[in-house]
Amino acid sequence: MTSITRPSTELNEDRPNVILFLPPGPLFPSRKPGKVVENGGAENGEDAATSLNHLGREGLPAQHVLASSTYSTVVTVNYRLDTASPIDTPTPEQSHDEHGGKTIPFYKYPTPTHDTLAGFDWILQNLQPAQLSVLGTHVGGSLALMLALTESKSLHAVGALEPVCDWVELDEYCTIPSENGSGPQHARSPRKSRDAGSIAPPDLVPLLQARESFFQTPERYFDAFASPILFLRSAGSFVPRMFPEYLTGPEYPIPVLKIAAEDDNKFDYWDISTPLYIDEVASVSDSESDSDLLTDPADVHKGIRRRKSLSRWPPFGLDYGLDGRSSPGKGIEALKMTLPWVRVFTQGADEFPSVSYGRGRYARRSRPQRVLELQAGEMVSVMRRACFWGRESGFANERVTLASTRSESWARDAGEWLENLVESPSDR
Repeated sequence: MTSITRPSTELNEDRPNVILFLPPGPLFPSRKPGKVVENGGAENGEDAATSLNHLGREGLPAQHVLASSTYSTVVTVNYRLDTASPIDTPTPEQSHDEHGGKTIPFYKYPTPTHDTLAGFDWILQNLQPAQLSVLGTHVGGSLALMLALTESKSLHAVGALEPVCDWVELDEYCTIPSENGSGPQHARSPRKSRDAGSIAPPDLVPLLQARESFFQTPERYFDAFASPILFLRSAGSFVPRMFPEYLTGPEYPIPVLKIAAEDDNKFDYWDISTPLYIDEVASVSDSESDSDLLTDPADVHKGIRRRKSLSRWPPFGLDYGLDGRSSPGKGIEALKMTLPWVRVFTQGADEFPSVSYGRGRYARRSRPQRVLELQAGEMVSVMRRACFWGRESGFANERVTLASTRSESWARDAGEWLENLVESPSDR
């Protein structure tokens, strides 16, 4: 389902500028952006997705703010995900109502990807925009970055507010039971464990729950179209046979991997016979080699670490001119691609209260970093390093940026950013 919002004052142009708007999806359905408690808990309050789609006291829809500030036509693609979609549309994945006998669609990945690509194609074919930009939040931000890396030649700019860039790495923030029972072992990279504190990021548990709800099987979230950072680096872990289950709650400040029985193979959740996620393109060693090593829960007791290898974008070997129609005199021309302008937004620190942890003289308060906040910074860093081979670092830093905003003003900030870019050359 799509909806179109036009600016109140349209410019006299045959081909309008268009913004593809992707909503946040049912990721945090019962939490205000500022209401966070320990271990990913939530307090009753306003729907976070609703607050991200409306601005100010008047509750002005974000689409209207974008349309009026950029003089662009805003097309909203309400992709189908979870049960928040209309229930009268047939789908292969349905659940039965015990009382009425009706079927309720339950949409999972890759349906959001298919819907987004269908909306993207519809815009190109029917509106034929002069410049096409994409804005999305959370799940919508993930889909926006997916478009930036797969449809870059058709896009002018992409903005994403705290996108879910990597569903795979959520397990790195959790722990597994120790073999001797003395305490849990961390299943995370050294980079993440240095500042881990004694509690998990406040959005970790909701993200783990959403992952199990949004995907039919674990290999689906190893797909780069769902975890867009995997377009640029390897996953660094095996594909588990089934969804890992974790013990959560007040007694588990950091989620602990649930073991079915003592006599079972405690690592049956992880398919150690599955090969690594192998890049099909040339990879290079990460300059931060010590910081990009991680341990898989299946390998904590073995001491094995796997490197997350950076991949070149666009993939090496995407050449054209070899179809036989090119004369030898024309030579072979490599495919020239440049990322659109990209800005990843994170919510300001003052929107999230500090949390107490520790006891006695060691007690202290701090604001724990959130998973989506960390992923935003990592995505920007990886895009700068992987997508601009042969260019100066200053060009990459200008093309891909990280910015802080507030939940009630992110669309306005994004609109101002797009407005400044609307006359910018595409720089292809």
